[in-house]
Amino acid sequence: MNKTENDNSNKTENDNGVYRLMVDSILDCAIFMLDVDGRVCTWNAGAERIKGYCASEILGLHFSVFYPWEKSRSGRPEQELLAAAAQMRIEDEGWRIRKDGSRFWAHVVITSMQDEAGQLTGFVTLIRDLTERKRTEDELRRSLERFQNVVESAPNMFVMVNRAGRIEMVNLQAERVFGYTRDELIGQPVEMLIPARLRGQHRQDRMSYYANPMARPMGAGRDLHAVKKDGTEFPVEIGLNPVATAGGTMVLAAVVDITDRKAREEALLRSENRFRAAVESAPAAMLMVDPAGKIDLVNCQLERLFGYTRDELLGQSVEMLIPERFRAGHSQFRASFFAEPQQRPMGAGRDLYGLKKDGTEVPVEIGLNPIEMEDGLMVLAAIIDISERRLDEDQIQARLYS
Repeated sequence: MNKTENDNSNKTENDNGVYRLMVDSILDCAIFMLDVDGRVCTWNAGAERIKGYCASEILGLHFSVFYPWEKSRSGRPEQELLAAAAQMRIEDEGWRIRKDGSRFWAHVVITSMQDEAGQLTGFVTLIRDLTERKRTEDELRRSLERFQNVVESAPNMFVMVNRAGRIEMVNLQAERVFGYTRDELIGQPVEMLIPARLRGQHRQDRMSYYANPMARPMGAGRDLHAVKKDGTEFPVEIGLNPVATAGGTMVLAAVVDITDRKAREEALLRSENRFRAAVESAPAAMLMVDPAGKIDLVNCQLERLFGYTRDELLGQSVEMLIPERFRAGHSQFRASFFAEPQQRPMGAGRDLYGLKKDGTEVPVEIGLNPIEMEDGLMVLAAIIDISERRLDEDQIQARLYS
């Protein structure tokens, strides 16, 4: 051997020594070589730490000892070596076995080695323990499955949207109400569920929400509408919730069809408007009072009788229309009425008086009626000025005793 050949040989040995030192210093990855039959030829410190075997225990054994029994029995180790020999390199993830019999989730890379003639000389195997990652992924998957099961069975519509505004998930109720299948919805812009006239504003609102994502109602104070596949619109209420996913933060929208509620509210409003119109046109003075005694409604006849405008009366205590000497007892009478609400005259057997704005008193008769309003139980009082009747009665009495 000449000097050049000797130098090259020494350099190769030095390089191999450095390589072995580097391999042995790696603790988070099992690195070992197999011969062409799959028997372990080398063993690093990382392999000992991950698999539990020291070199003297494992060298010469077939690498199938690292596989679960059912995989080894089915020929999986040999199949992987054949695939690595044919493809030069394979990657796999799956359960592997430690010396103590415990399982761990492994990421495996097997690379074939060949000599200068192209003949197979063995394999290099790299294995990482990804058990914690696998456990986290499995828990996330189970959590997602539970989440999806809850959402799927919910009576409300649910639509989940990514940052780009694309639909990632819908539930069965959303399919039923909107009239689309989920295959028609997934991946599409969420604006397809919004009337065309509102889509531009919705894109701005969506970007604004992502700037400060939090659980809150959408469009508070505004009437919101959605659109079905057939083009019909319907009123909705929407609650927004940010959801952290593997694909980033998404927005889960809970959508409630409030068509029936809107119809009831509109019917109630029409009924209340008719009621208020009837009170306004009544020939007697009328006012409506809540349980606290606050005036909620008056008609024009009451304005004429007492001399106040309705702006001066609404929201004020009804006691302002009662002479001061009767006020203390009036609140007790009011509480008694609300305890047993029924249509009846007020103050039966007693002389009743009202107090006008100018301070003069007027004798009255009052009929009370409980009224169930949207805000709760109210009392509607019909008030009749009986001044002329009192005057006639006094004149009759004067003649009888003159």
